[in-house]
Amino acid sequence: MPQFYKTSREFPPVAPPARLDDPDGYLPADGLSEAVNVALLLGKPLLVTGDPGTGKTQLAYSIAHELQLGPAPEPGETWKPFRFTAKHNSIARDLLYRYDSLQHFADANRAKIEGGSLKSAPEYIRYEALGEAIRLAHVHQQRSVVLIDEIDKAPREFPNDLLAELERMAFEVFESGEKFKAADAARPVVVITSNGEKPLPDAFLRRCVYFHIPFPDADRLREIVDKRLGGSGLRFSPAQLDALVAHFTEVRDLCRKKKPATSDLLSWLQVLDAYGFRAAGPGFRESLSPADADLLLISYSVLAKHVADLETLSAQLPAATRKSA
Repeated sequence: MPQFYKTSREFPPVAPPARLDDPDGYLPADGLSEAVNVALLLGKPLLVTGDPGTGKTQLAYSIAHELQLGPAPEPGETWKPFRFTAKHNSIARDLLYRYDSLQHFADANRAKIEGGSLKSAPEYIRYEALGEAIRLAHVHQQRSVVLIDEIDKAPREFPNDLLAELERMAFEVFESGEKFKAADAARPVVVITSNGEKPLPDAFLRRCVYFHIPFPDADRLREIVDKRLGGSGLRFSPAQLDALVAHFTEVRDLCRKKKPATSDLLSWLQVLDAYGFRAAGPGFRESLSPADADLLLISYSVLAKHVADLETLSAQLPAATRKSA
């Protein structure tokens, strides 16, 4: 029986996703640190926009880690924000808590029929990102970071409703009667991200500190590669890495349907390294051997996420070596 697939043991070890997201390796864009400090000074939420893969989400993890905000992590873990990812049906109170009324009702019926005790209402409460942060501030006077991710995916009224919750930094659990309020000294740090899929209300924008993260240029991408993969054993020379990063920027310009992100660059370099691609250099595409062209074409599946983009990248390879995508 032919063997079609290789096991990971046949490739050199690569940096796992968890290491690639290590907040110690986060490199903020120029001016981003100042925007964070302004938001901390004013106690306002920081709204961050930018293309996917520019580090918007990882910013919140970097702030929590660097300032050591939030619950103390387990040994070997890092400080993390409380995270809420907006959905098409999200409402502002979803950020506070959820009450499992169906399970409570089912348990009440079971207890009535079979006998036995019924759990109290608080045991059916699950606190969400902002609710957890306010509880932590109320009970332990401890500050934390709240990440509200992809707010532009939420309904139009969500951002303005969210403002009320952020300004109060207090809530009541109606099912149990508990009340929580964050003191000013323990006020959570709020980071909100948007991919710009739809405009946000003016009233919401006025109450935020705003920063747009541009996609990194080639020099900054090279710094990110060194920061994220410098200790992972990549076997490329500095000149080869320069050439590959420059080629990645060309690939981004060629991809029209969906442009690859910084995380795709890191994965792409790991794939090329694992397959032993060493043909990189100034103008390397014009002098590729058929074997190297084949490897490069295989690797484009990491960067191109649409058939039209993959065909465009394939067409850039020399005609003598090019294969059909």
